[in-house]
Amino acid sequence: MIHAHAQSPTLALAGLRIRRANAPDLKDIARLQAAALRGFARRAHGAEVIDALIPHIGAFDAELVADGTFFIAEIEGEAVACGGWSLRRPSFMVGGTRSREINLPEIDDDPDVPHLHGVFVHPLFIRHGIGSAILERIDADLRQQGFARARLAATLSGEGFFAERGWRRHGAVFGALEGGLVFVGMGMEKRFASELKLAA
Repeated sequence: MIHAHAQSPTLALAGLRIRRANAPDLKDIARLQAAALRGFARRAHGAEVIDALIPHIGAFDAELVADGTFFIAEIEGEAVACGGWSLRRPSFMVGGTRSREINLPEIDDDPDVPHLHGVFVHPLFIRHGIGSAILERIDADLRQQGFARARLAATLSGEGFFAERGWRRHGAVFGALEGGLVFVGMGMEKRFASELKLAA
């Protein structure tokens, strides 16, 4: 049973499968992202902000899935983590259009630098190494495509996770939500080229 895997990091990693997501996965991805935000981000951002954010958090998921740049991690066929990348900037879907773009730090002027999108782990599977595994899969895909660096907009509850894995903080990011609410996160960047030089 999947809940047995949740009790054991060793079992979880042994049963983990990471693959490129496809269209039928989108509903599972949406449920996973909502569960992750409700499980971890409410304390840092407040329940109102997270409840307003959830309907918009997967604005690009369908396009990333179509591009082949979104991944899903499964145990026994159940989604436990997800994430991907794109050259599209993070934004929220509001009223069926991307009318509310996240305001990013000045480092984000280059349109040819990819952004990570939708990196989440189910609350039952944190501290099992699954978040690291899917992030490594995304990093590997970016390197294979020849990118030297990437950026993301992290939740306040998630920035520490990324910082521990080589992502550097570059200042606050802001996203307008309905009802005058504002999402405040952390803009982060990772440079792959420097890591490769150090390894040489």
